[in-house]
Amino acid sequence: HLMESVPGAPRYVTSRASFDFVFRDVPKARAISVDATSYEELQAIYWGGPAYREMLYHLVVRVNDGSLHPDIIDTLGDLTLVGIDKDGGKGTRPIGIPAALRRLAGRCAMHDRADDICRVLTTTRVTGAMLTAAGFPEDTECNTPLQLGVGFDGSAEVAIAAVRVHLAHNPEHMCASDDKKNGFNTLRREAIFDGLRRWFPELIPAARQWYSRQARLYTQGRLATDGADIQYFSAEGCAQGDPWGPFLWAIGYHYTLLETQARHPTTLLVAYLDDTYALDRPAEALACLRTGDALCSSRDGCSPGVASNLSKQEIYSPEGDLDHMPSSL
Repeated sequence: HLMESVPGAPRYVTSRASFDFVFRDVPKARAISVDATSYEELQAIYWGGPAYREMLYHLVVRVNDGSLHPDIIDTLGDLTLVGIDKDGGKGTRPIGIPAALRRLAGRCAMHDRADDICRVLTTTRVTGAMLTAAGFPEDTECNTPLQLGVGFDGSAEVAIAAVRVHLAHNPEHMCASDDKKNGFNTLRREAIFDGLRRWFPELIPAARQWYSRQARLYTQGRLATDGADIQYFSAEGCAQGDPWGPFLWAIGYHYTLLETQARHPTTLLVAYLDDTYALDRPAEALACLRTGDALCSSRDGCSPGVASNLSKQEIYSPEGDLDHMPSSL
């Protein structure tokens, strides 16, 4: 039901402006994936003349409007699995890398929709019904959570500045930070498609192509298998190497941020993808951290089902009393 197209919602059509923006000057950093095609080879088609460019444009449109043939989806939907060492030798981060055509098409879509994504993730307000469900009058003054990890340039700097400015004006407040455990790869797809249905129904067909299936994983050109030589797949979450990945994570997490905000109206909630910061009086900031953890880790309904990394939860306050905070923080 969640993955079905919304009646009356038009399919997204890639603009020629975004197509030209992406293919005119492709990124230099890249990895060869299951299609064994480089960005430069696709760019060569773009510069090969009007007929080739038109053919490539219509192919990108089909990738992004969800109308590819199932046999093409079955190939382009697979991923090359790469492990990147985490800082400090704390394990390996699994990165699923889609085909080059899919990645460049995804860049077109994200470039096209950046302003709308930014608007939804930074201006969507908590509703009166959500406040009532949280035990507050529906007209309670309530902050708006800010998801700054996708949609505009300089987002990390904006997140840092927001935290610094808040604590400079409220030195007795505390910042409680939370990080998710393997968030991109464990986010329930029910949460992703619930978010798309709420805010971006026109993008459901494209997301459904890749995320309604189990993607085969390849390592060094071979199907990925575990120690018992049993094949495993990407069947949950969103691929971290997919240009859609940050958007899909954020849209799958955002309703949880709104629910958390409704339960803590005075708290400033700032998120950078799966890193979330709650700023308020120490006791309230800690309570908000706990609420967000419980809501996000739930597997009820369309909840994200993503657990917090408790070892990475931290607190800081310039002047606040933190003596009564848990020693684990």
